[in-house]
Order: sequence, then C-alpha cells, then structure tokens
Amino acid sequence: MQAVRISFFIAISSTIAALLIGIPSAYALHKYNYFGKSLLLKVILLPITLPGIVTGVAMLSFFPMLGIPLSLTAVLIGHTTFLIAIMITQILARFKKLDPYLEMAAFDLGASPLQAFFKVILPNIKTAIIGAVLLSLVLSMDEIPVTFFLISRENTLPIEIYGMMRRGITPEVNAVATLVFLVSSIAIFMSLKFNKEN
Repeated sequence: MQAVRISFFIAISSTIAALLIGIPSAYALHKYNYFGKSLLLKVILLPITLPGIVTGVAMLSFFPMLGIPLSLTAVLIGHTTFLIAIMITQILARFKKLDPYLEMAAFDLGASPLQAFFKVILPNIKTAIIGAVLLSLVLSMDEIPVTFFLISRENTLPIEIYGMMRRGITPEVNAVATLVFLVSSIAIFMSLKFNKEN
C-alpha cells in the first residue's frame, strides 16, 4: 500500500507539473515561428523516443551534477521530463486542428489575449487535455527504467512488483497486476475516446 501511495503521488504530481508546462509550451510552438523551432521539437521528443534505460542512465549521471540526490524528488523530475513530451505532442496535435479564426474573432469582440486563451482556446482543447492527462497518469504509474535508476529507499508499485516477482509469483503479485491492468486499460480507453473527439 505504501508503494501504491508513492506511485499515485508521483503520477499525479508529475502529470500536474507536465500539464502546467505542456499547455503554454504547445501553444507557443503552435502560434509562433522562431529560429530553432524544429530543433526544439526534436529535443522535446527525445525522452519518449529514446529507450527508457538510456533516459534513466542519462538522468542518473546528470542529476548528481545538479546536486539532486537519488530520491522521490529525482523520480518526480524524471517522470515530469518525459510526460512533458507526451503533453506537448497531444495538445499540439489538437492546436493544429483548431480553427485559427476563433482567436481572431475573440479579439475582434474585445477579448484580451488571456481572456481569449481561457474562454475560447482552452475550452476547445479540453478533450485533448483530458486525454493527455489520462495517458500521462498511466505511463507514470507504469514507468520502470527511469524510476529504477533514480529511486533510493522508497519503491513505486512497478518496482515493488518487480521485487516481489524475483522471489516467485505470489497471489499478491497476481492481484496487484490484475488491478493495475484493469485501471490502465480503462484510462487508456478513455484517453483514446477523448482524443477521437478532437
């Protein structure tokens, strides 16, 4: 149960952080053209295109240089890093389908840029945001390589299950695996449903 609580804390916290960074980043990538934009997009995609073990080892080497010890904080930063890429790609895809004249119409009716964003843009991309959040929660709950290299004493649920399986498959492992599978399946199904509505 402690591992479940830690997993939920990491998943929710990293998803919120990725959401707060991902929405404005996707909006800036969609709306503005600037030097190095295509390179920046490639860099953003690196955490999800590289194998997890490569990302984990890279963070294991890099974090001590920044003075970040192996801990839940390091795991949280690690998860947020690859979840930002998920958020940006999902939300950017929705921005590309959005009618560009909606924002202009809001400006013509006297809305400020902030009002146009919160009252016109955000409601029109909410399904993409919900889908990205659900997908991020599932991916964070299921992440092993990055967590394995960055965690210290506490265990997340996947690491705990991995440790239990090394001693043999027990009824506890079967029960937890079944619950994780069901919750993940429901979340992924809902994520796909929301993304289809885009």
